[in-house]
Amino acid sequence: MVANARAIANIAIQANNSQVASNFTQIAANIETAMCTHLWDHAQQFFVDVIRPNNTALTPITGREEVGFCPFRFGIGLSPKYGMPSVSQLFDPQGFYALYGPTTLEIRNQYFNATKLDSYCCYWDGQSWPFSMAHTLESLAALYRYGNSSVIRGQYVELLGTYAHTQYKDGVPYVAESHYPFVDGWSADSTNHSDVGLFLL
Repeated sequence: MVANARAIANIAIQANNSQVASNFTQIAANIETAMCTHLWDHAQQFFVDVIRPNNTALTPITGREEVGFCPFRFGIGLSPKYGMPSVSQLFDPQGFYALYGPTTLEIRNQYFNATKLDSYCCYWDGQSWPFSMAHTLESLAALYRYGNSSVIRGQYVELLGTYAHTQYKDGVPYVAESHYPFVDGWSADSTNHSDVGLFLL
């Protein structure tokens, strides 16, 4: 919503409509402020979900998830105050760091699973998802371009290498839905289900 509001403001500027530009610039600023107020958890030093039903105090959930990197991708919270502690978790072996990571849930979390309990495709409690990894790479790039000292070039290159290293099967380029974080194998890999391996062969 922040990025959309800023995009509308930029279009309004090009259309010489200063009132619309000012209105949507303020909307973007208000939403970003609300996100930093309610979704940034000072205790966990991370953007986390807040479940609204029966939660009038807007208490954040306990446990970092990879989706917490997404605000940076859209230009939200790019200052070191938010960037530095978040990026540190990305490269922490008890955070999101894995051979085929990053994991979707931090490894130290009590609900983290490196394997799947059954054949259900869509577990987000530890598997590595190329879709999520792409968003995280975009977030790191946004922090780096902003001039944020939270990210160094080598860290981005390392994560990009992990991304490329993960997308193989039987020695050839391949992408399925989700990958085990510590084992060289796709955890969700069914025909016509986020499977582009045939196009890469």
